[in-house]
Amino acid sequence: NKRIVFAHLAYWHYSSQSENKKINHHNAVDAISKLLLARKEVTEYTMAHDRAVKFLEYAERRSIYFEDNFTHKTFLEYYAADHLYITYFTKARDSERYALLGIIKKYLSNSFWYIVFELVLTRIDKEQSDNQVMDEIIDTQLATESLNANYFIIMNMRNFVNISDSLRQQTLKRTMALLVRGERHSSVSASGMELDDNNLLYKLCNHQ
Repeated sequence: NKRIVFAHLAYWHYSSQSENKKINHHNAVDAISKLLLARKEVTEYTMAHDRAVKFLEYAERRSIYFEDNFTHKTFLEYYAADHLYITYFTKARDSERYALLGIIKKYLSNSFWYIVFELVLTRIDKEQSDNQVMDEIIDTQLATESLNANYFIIMNMRNFVNISDSLRQQTLKRTMALLVRGERHSSVSASGMELDDNNLLYKLCNHQ
């Protein structure tokens, strides 16, 4: 299934890049080989390796993955989000859902992941018939008290339908509490308050 392999490759690439791990042809082949073995599509690493090499050759011919990178960032973001969705959400088991919550918690403080999480959460939100799942996801991230996590949630709240009104209010209260707590200041907002560009209020004031 080419979709699954592209999705796995994108997530591996995204997580490796955000953790400053080496990305090269050898490691990409290894990542795909391990996926094929885990899915029991082959039984030996040498067979998985050969298939992985051929897959990357196919990806290059299709102008999707070339010179150790996706040819368009849109491909990378879409497939990374697709990996999270098909691996951790479609199975509808608690263990997978908790794993997804852990991944979001791990990376949401890094703005590099914003687009990926926006894509996967919007997709999850559209499939819900009530607020339970989205409330659980959002509440788990708010509990980290990460400024970047709060910024991401506030900026995407309007795009999410299945979030309870009580959690929306709680999100605003928690965000204001973080603002009141204060941050290091170095630049000036339109209101005259000095704000560092990593400060949540600075981001909110300058959001386009």
